[in-house]
Amino acid sequence: MHEEKNEDILSINLPALFSLPEFTTCTEKRMAPKSSKPSIVWQVYVHKLRAWAPPISVKLEDLENSEEGASFIPARPHLILVVDTSTGKFLTSKEDENGKGEDVNIVRGPEPPSNEYIVEYIEKILKNPKVLNERDGEEEEEKESKTKKIEKPTKIVFACTKTATNTDTSDEESCSYVKGTRNLLKKLDIQTGFASVPREIIEKIIREQIEPNMNPPAEEWSTEHLPGLMESVDGFTPKFGLSLFAAAIQYLSAVTQHGEKLEKIKFFNIEYGLRLDENNKATLSCCVTIDHSNCTLTVYKNEAEAKKIIEELEKEEGEEVDMTKKSLQNCLFLGEELSPFEDIDAKEKYDWPCAASAGEDTSGEEVKERDMYPVFTKMDFEEDGTLTIRRPQLVELQMFEVALNAISASLLNPDQNKIGIQMTSYAMKGEPTEVKAFIEARDGTDSGGVTAAENISEKVGKLDIA
Repeated sequence: MHEEKNEDILSINLPALFSLPEFTTCTEKRMAPKSSKPSIVWQVYVHKLRAWAPPISVKLEDLENSEEGASFIPARPHLILVVDTSTGKFLTSKEDENGKGEDVNIVRGPEPPSNEYIVEYIEKILKNPKVLNERDGEEEEEKESKTKKIEKPTKIVFACTKTATNTDTSDEESCSYVKGTRNLLKKLDIQTGFASVPREIIEKIIREQIEPNMNPPAEEWSTEHLPGLMESVDGFTPKFGLSLFAAAIQYLSAVTQHGEKLEKIKFFNIEYGLRLDENNKATLSCCVTIDHSNCTLTVYKNEAEAKKIIEELEKEEGEEVDMTKKSLQNCLFLGEELSPFEDIDAKEKYDWPCAASAGEDTSGEEVKERDMYPVFTKMDFEEDGTLTIRRPQLVELQMFEVALNAISASLLNPDQNKIGIQMTSYAMKGEPTEVKAFIEARDGTDSGGVTAAENISEKVGKLDIA
């Protein structure tokens, strides 16, 4: 995030973004009441934006007046959308004459807006309303009639980012605002309930218009630009995400606590048996290395390939590096701001666990523990020298899951260089599959010219593949 863009992030021109006649028509049609005299219902959607801004603890005036800029860890702001479902009008409050320049419908994070803030914002709309998507003519008419007011809703239905697409319209437990604002809104004679959000709002308004305008242009590609696991990996399910992220937590904990053993290990060779169907089995293998400084786990096709790649990467400056037709895969542990937004949202929606690690902010002061996301990448080096970075396939992600679990078990058994493990994987369609694996910790030296893969292949062959 670039500090010079902070003001732009918080002063986005929302009225211009919402002036979409075709969207209004679509929303009106979808939300149109059936009876001739319907009760007035508003939809309030609290959306966690895929963007970064200074946290609420940072004062904007400090950013404006500071030559160097304030040091902070960016947070995701929350957008509050209020829609009159009978008209399709997006509602907000007119600018406060005593305001300090911050939009009342954008709340800087990291915490979501409170129940009290939501109710106060609704009261502001009722007292001093403004329609964001008024058509030409209607806006002029409203200017001429300063006393024009909107009708108070009889009911407000809520949704948040996690519950936006829930299909159960009677689900009042999932979104905390339903019950959290109930007593406060009861004083205004307004009922509360839950309702999912029309996809047009998320896809056409938020994804295509608001969020792109809140994100500064990327100066260079980074891991946060990768597509999400759920969106880009064929067959990836929420259950597999749960087991994969859980394996990452165990691995990070083991590597952090048993780093002394890693100093003696150069490679981990892993083989595991997998039942493909009732009649077919497969034995897969990989070689793994660990970067001690940041716990990055790298998976190679085999030990020979690993040695070749490491040899190339360790060449002195000025020496020619040849990575043609080579491939490696990484599991990086990164902070939220370096993770794909789709993975962050999926983690929150499906309650995937995340490893926490304390750190320092840019000023060197200690901060609270932060979630460290496992970011899985596959790097392919082409003949023409180009590097392609993408998401691993499903079976490759399962190999990561096995490796993360096997290394954790190996480090927890410091007196054994060779151990077997048994685990349950949900990689295949989210169904539980028993996997048995064998891992050997290697110091990189050969023993009598026999490779680690040859040493363990016989033992893996005897594993009873479930």
